[in-house]
Amino acid sequence: MTQSAVLFVDAQPGLTLELSSPESVVSPGSGHEVRLNYKNTGGAHAYNKIIRVQASEGITLENTTIDTTVTALAGEDEAFQVNELIVGAALELRFRARFDRVFEAGQHCPTVRVRVEDPDGTLLTEEELTFDLQAAPELEVSFDSITAGGKPGERIKARLKISNAGNAPANDVLVHASIPESCRIVSMSGDDNTDVDNQAGSWALSCLEPDCSTVLGIALEVGDDYASGVHSIETLFSVVDASMQEHEISRTWATQITAEAELAVTGRIEPEQVNAGEVTRLYLNCSNQGDANSGELFLIVSVPAHCRISQLSNGGVIDRETGKLCWTLVNVAAQSEAPEKWVEITVDSPLERGEHTFAFEVMLQSTHGRAECKGNVPLNVLAMPRGEVAIRARQPNGVPGQELVYTLQYSNQGGATAETMRVVMALPERCRFLSATGQGSCDPDNSEVAWSLDNVTAGSEGELTLKVILDSEFPPGITEITCVAGVSDDCGIHRASNEVSTFVEATPLLTAAVSAKSDCAKPGETIVVRARAGVEGHAAANKLKFQMVYPKGLSPIDEVENASWNKRKRTLTWQLDSASPGYMQEFLIPSKFEDVLPAGTHLFEIPFQISSAGAEAVDGSSDPIRVEAAPELALSINALKPDGAPGKSAEFSVTLDNSGNADATRPTVAIEVPDGAEALWGPGGAADIMDRTTGTIYWRLDTLPAGESAQTSVTLGLPATIDEGTLELIVKALAGCDDNDRQHESTATITIDTTPHLNLQIETVISDVAAMAGSDCNDGAIHAAPAQVVTYTIHLTNSGIDLETPTVLRLELPAKMSGLSASDNGQLDADENSWIWELGSLEHGIERSLSASARLDDEFVDGVTSLTARAITEGSFETEIEHNITVAVAPELQLEVRASETDLQAGESLTLTAHYEIGGNADAANLELSMLILFVLLVSLTIPSLQKQMLARAATKDARPAYIWTAAYSTLLSFIVGLIIIYIFGTFAPDPATLVTLPATRLWIYSFIALFSIIPLFILYFVSLIVPGLNQRLHDRETLSALLGGLGLGSFLSLVMFYILKFSPADLIHPLITVAIFAYLLSTWIGYYLSL
Repeated sequence: MTQSAVLFVDAQPGLTLELSSPESVVSPGSGHEVRLNYKNTGGAHAYNKIIRVQASEGITLENTTIDTTVTALAGEDEAFQVNELIVGAALELRFRARFDRVFEAGQHCPTVRVRVEDPDGTLLTEEELTFDLQAAPELEVSFDSITAGGKPGERIKARLKISNAGNAPANDVLVHASIPESCRIVSMSGDDNTDVDNQAGSWALSCLEPDCSTVLGIALEVGDDYASGVHSIETLFSVVDASMQEHEISRTWATQITAEAELAVTGRIEPEQVNAGEVTRLYLNCSNQGDANSGELFLIVSVPAHCRISQLSNGGVIDRETGKLCWTLVNVAAQSEAPEKWVEITVDSPLERGEHTFAFEVMLQSTHGRAECKGNVPLNVLAMPRGEVAIRARQPNGVPGQELVYTLQYSNQGGATAETMRVVMALPERCRFLSATGQGSCDPDNSEVAWSLDNVTAGSEGELTLKVILDSEFPPGITEITCVAGVSDDCGIHRASNEVSTFVEATPLLTAAVSAKSDCAKPGETIVVRARAGVEGHAAANKLKFQMVYPKGLSPIDEVENASWNKRKRTLTWQLDSASPGYMQEFLIPSKFEDVLPAGTHLFEIPFQISSAGAEAVDGSSDPIRVEAAPELALSINALKPDGAPGKSAEFSVTLDNSGNADATRPTVAIEVPDGAEALWGPGGAADIMDRTTGTIYWRLDTLPAGESAQTSVTLGLPATIDEGTLELIVKALAGCDDNDRQHESTATITIDTTPHLNLQIETVISDVAAMAGSDCNDGAIHAAPAQVVTYTIHLTNSGIDLETPTVLRLELPAKMSGLSASDNGQLDADENSWIWELGSLEHGIERSLSASARLDDEFVDGVTSLTARAITEGSFETEIEHNITVAVAPELQLEVRASETDLQAGESLTLTAHYEIGGNADAANLELSMLILFVLLVSLTIPSLQKQMLARAATKDARPAYIWTAAYSTLLSFIVGLIIIYIFGTFAPDPATLVTLPATRLWIYSFIALFSIIPLFILYFVSLIVPGLNQRLHDRETLSALLGGLGLGSFLSLVMFYILKFSPADLIHPLITVAIFAYLLSTWIGYYLSL
């Protein structure tokens, strides 16, 4: 028997790992070999084990060397599978560990870990290898570029390069720049995080990676405060790494600064051209355009002649010996200017007229006496007059339509007298010229007011005043108007003054008024209502409305132009879109009260309102119109015939008028019958009452409407028996009514005559037999001519008692008149040259008209003849009346002169025959034949002798020009003197008819003709005494003959001229012939006897 025993042995592989490296201390960026020994020290083989190699951050495994029994796992880094490792066997793996280039600054311990796992991931063993690694940054600082040299005020630049040559980032690197006090930082570049603090600047770099660098730029401005010379300035840069505070890098930037002062002095004169006597200023500017301070300086000015120093700026002194000006300048900094210095200079006046140039020498001198710079400043002086003007407004504020007064102060500020100075002021808009003092005139074309002033001496001044008026219309609100005045002198220079403004405020103001031309009226009366509406303000009013309200009882008569009448509301309205300031419209509205109003007193008022857009409405009312309505009775009683006879009846007419403006209620008329008379018939109607006790007749009416009248008649019987003589019977009527307490009275008178009385009147009509036309003269008398017919009409009235006895009427005709015919069977008594009418008995009141005609004789004596006709009544009552007419006649004289021969030879005789004829309708017994005899005598005596003398002289002597000119001179002078005399005595000039007839009663005509002939003779003689050449020949008879011949011709021409101007040519024939003959005969007669 065999027995078995089972022994269980547990055999497991024993796996060990060993990691090693030649160096345990490493540096960033280095690489080191790592060896892995993998052993199986157990009791069983190891199959399919997984080896995983893991490196910490900052290590990269590369170049792994493996055995053939080892395979890399696909898809995994640094993972290997060992297919078999027998007991006691060992396996070595080699790989290289590469450390990163950059680490954070400080101590690091990077590791390599190896794990052995089963395929299912069960960890069998692991091993870790640790390295020691030190990382730190390494900063390097250098200048990339710098500015080595410069000048004050310039900019210098530097570029600083900072590099990290270490193996760790440099975090929070601070770069600091210390700037010299004389410089300031202009700009910094290279990083956004910069800081500037006065004389320091800094950059904060957050991180600077290894092997990286950055460039920082800085620009400095060198200060100006440097003395002349070469100066070195240094800028210190320090770089500090925050992680390594003990490591600070410093760099110094040195710059050479060269400084030099450049001085300059300039001057200007304002104004650069002045007149003599004016003041100007010299302004001096000292500047240092260099880059170094100047140090202490002296500014010296030499003042030319004719210039006086009146004022200096601060610090200036005057050297009394040299007359120079001096200012001390402590220091003029580089690129700066010293405070401006000035001196006020007055140019002497007067100077020689013309242009002058004065030079001011300016010098800057250092303290050691060296002149740094010099210059000249010219001053142009014009020795001419210079006018100036200033304007002032007396009223700074105004309203439209207001008068404004401007005052202009002119002066001559020049160095010479202005022969002509013209002051001009331009009128602003909306102004009109009123007046100006100093003979100022306004040019309407350019709206300028100008004054022309003569000889305005240098330094003198004056004042002018201008008055203008603002327009009545301005835009609403406040308007500024500006006036500018100017002046120009004889140099042609125009200067304008400062402007002066006036502020005009314009506001609209509505006005209206309603009134009547009378404060009292009557019903039915027409009055004129005067309505005025307008804008009295200073701005236009828009949508203007004017309305009147008529009270009841008063209405406009006709349609009012541009107005609307609302009959229901009784309103009269005017409307206007726009009205300018000053607009005023007046309406004259004929209006009428109603014809009849209730009795009493009425007060009529007319309310009105004016309104417009944007303006306050104005209400008002007219003054009350007082209207009294009352009946107005007018009573009249009249006798139909003013005369009466005893026992006869007399009829009276009674009229009652109501001319008032109210109805008369119950009017009553009382007619008092006088004693002795009897009422025969009264007014008809039931209201008639006869009071027999008082003898009164009453006439009563219910109503008498206004404007109407009532009439009745009353017949009274006159007393049958009265005393002899005349009796006046008075009938009185009284009227009244309930509406008026006043009594109205009227009387009528009738005359009763108990004596007979006849009235006679004669009317005369003078007519030509053929024309039958009457003729009356202006003097009131009745004039007639021979052979005319005179018609007498006799009016007879019996105003007395009845004439029972037959009455005869006789018309006695004057001599030189013969009867023709008569009316009403009138009989002609040829012996008595009378017309007779038998009238019979004549009752009281009868009227008769009788007529008769007669013819005047053909011939009457010269002059005026008065003819008287007389009418006579014969019977129980006799009376008579006379009537005159006048007959004026004058003779007519016609004169004709005939010559026996028309052509004569020397030595022959001439016979003149005068024929005259007396015509007309009057006798020529008193004709002045002496005039005709005088004419014929003159003709017979003078004409043959004068003609013979003239012919003898013409045959024996030459017609010398001296006598021809003497005759012409006499003719012209006589013609002129004659016209003067005629016009002086023109009121006494005779008419043509008087000159033709030459009646003896007009003796003044002959006196006038004699005066006309004598006065020119004397004037001609005395004037000839003073005429050169003529006064020596006045003893010569030939000269006297020429003077007298011209005298006659000139006198004749003056008469012809006068009558041509005064009368028609047809009226001149006979008077001119008569006057010409008379003047010719008189002058030739005197000339003839003077020539003997």
